[in-house]
Formats: sequence, structure tokens, C-alpha cells
Amino acid sequence: MLKDFKKYLIEEKLADNTIASYINDVNIFLTFFKEHFGEEIIKLSHIEIAEYIKELKKANTKATSINRKLAALSRYNMFLIKNNIQTEHVISKKDYIKIQSNMCAPYSPTAKDVFKIRLCAKDNKRDLAILTLLAYSGIRESELVHIELTDINLQARTIIIKGKGNKVRTVLITDLIYNTLVDYIEERKAEGTYDKNKYLFIGRQEIENNKPLDRTTINSIIKKYAEKANIYMHPHLFRDFFCTEAHRTKALSIMQIAYLAGHSSINTTKKYIRIQEDELFAQLNKV
Repeated sequence: MLKDFKKYLIEEKLADNTIASYINDVNIFLTFFKEHFGEEIIKLSHIEIAEYIKELKKANTKATSINRKLAALSRYNMFLIKNNIQTEHVISKKDYIKIQSNMCAPYSPTAKDVFKIRLCAKDNKRDLAILTLLAYSGIRESELVHIELTDINLQARTIIIKGKGNKVRTVLITDLIYNTLVDYIEERKAEGTYDKNKYLFIGRQEIENNKPLDRTTINSIIKKYAEKANIYMHPHLFRDFFCTEAHRTKALSIMQIAYLAGHSSINTTKKYIRIQEDELFAQLNKV
């Protein structure tokens, strides 16, 4: 059944990471009931969902994790309906746990932090371009690795991004991004690798196989320069920084930030926007 569910998710054009997460969460749910109650679940019922939620809470599972598992089961429910295995959707909004997001993040990188990390990469044109794009374009790490050279229009200063669910959007090339991209592309032309691989970011191994850098390599690049700068950083924090900085400086509206970040809802964007506690205190002291 899970193999068919995976095919269904692929047909729905969900992101690879989302598919893997959904498959894992549904498998855990099915295994849980088989081990605890000695029965295999064919159809979903609300009684089973409620029992599962109760057990997750007893195990001190985080509310965000419970909601993620419910999202996976909701998709599984839709899959069962589509395949005429059951007729009703048994998971409702009331089953999800309401969470108030924390506006003050325990940690959020500052413009100074990002500058220090980029400064450490100044002697590597490719890595500097990667860090700059992640910090100032709003794109995801998974989107960055799949940028092709033909997606870039330096004259118009745009990049076509293929996002989640194969949704396509256009992000803008700022002066900072433009300068690092031009330097890196010129380097590839000088090295003779520009016409050998269609992807923007490549390594030595990818020159001939026409594949992009993988996400593991991107993570290693970020970790390398973050450690040199003595700053904590991972790929997702770059998106936190982009959304927060664009909002803090009032450079973009919330709708514009949502579009550039590839969010279908501004509510998702709001979750990315963080302020430092000292900034909040400074504002409160003005009241």
C-alpha cells in the first residue's frame, strides 16, 4: 500500500523531502497500531486518529511533530478516498494542535553574521555565489542546486526558480548577487567548464556527468565557512535571515517576501520573520 501511496504523492508533484517524510510518518502510524493492537489498518477512522494523538501526547511528542504526522495521515486519507478504499475524510482542522509562533527567535542570524560568513568565502567564487544567493534571494537550498545556466538572465537580472510542486517563479538578481554570479560564471568560462554542465553550481565530480552539486555538499560548504566565522548557520537559517531582514528594513511588503520565498500563503512567511529580543524591548520602551 505504501508503494502505491508513494506513487500518488509523486503524481501530486510533492517535494522529495515531503514525500519521504509522509511515507515515514504513515509507516510509523501503521506499525504502531499493528504492534499495539495486533491489527492492520486498511481504512482510517477518527477513533484511531484520536487514539494515536493521545499516545503521541503521552510520549511528550512536540506539537509541531504531531501536526506534521496528521498532515501525512490526511494525505494518506485522500489517497484512500481516491482509490475507493474509503469514502470519508476523518481528519479535521480540530485535530491539529494550535501553536502560537514565537516572534522572538532563540537564534536568528544578523546581517553582520551573514557578512562575516560571506567574507570567509571571498577567495572561492563558487562558494561565495552560493552563500550570497541563499542569503539574499529567498530561495531554498533544494531550489539552488537545480538552477540551470539557462535559467539565469543577467541582462534582465532574473533567475527562473523551479520550486515545490514544480511551481515556477522568478526571483530578482540584486547588485550583490549579480557581482558574485558574474565572477563565478566568468571563472567557469575561463576554466572551460561552462559548456560541459548545464547546472549553475558544480564541483569537479559533476563537470562531465551533467549533474548539480548535491545538498550534502552545499551543507558542507555552509558549515565550513560558518565555522571559520565562528557563527552558527544552516541552510534554513538563510531563509529566516532573508525574510526577517526584508521585513525589518521595510524593503519589501509581506506579499513580496512571500512570493520571492516561494510561499503560497503569507501565514507561512510570517513564521519565518523573527526579531531579536533586544529590538523588541527597545520598541516596547517607546510605548
